[in-house]
Amino acid sequence: MLISNYYRGSTELVSGFIYDTEKRTYKTFQLKAKEWSHTWRKGNYIKSGPLKDFKNPADITYYFPSKSEMEMKLIDIQKLGFTEDNSIVLDFGTVKK
Repeated sequence: MLISNYYRGSTELVSGFIYDTEKRTYKTFQLKAKEWSHTWRKGNYIKSGPLKDFKNPADITYYFPSKSEMEMKLIDIQKLGFTEDNSIVLDFGTVKK
């Protein structure tokens, strides 16, 4: 099972990591705004949202309210013996990392 953990602050940059509970591996990622979102004007407001083809490659997703909380979760899985595997291909639909 793939579990996604991510943080998005006041910018459009998304940071996170996805870990595989069966293989006990993980991969970190960062997505720039143009890779996952678009903006449009509605009246006097500017709105943003995901691109049409954007998808989360994980089975379960967790959002963290702060980057430090997300990083602490990464430390937790590292303590449990998960290892980084940069050969994992994450398919977000609009971009592969």
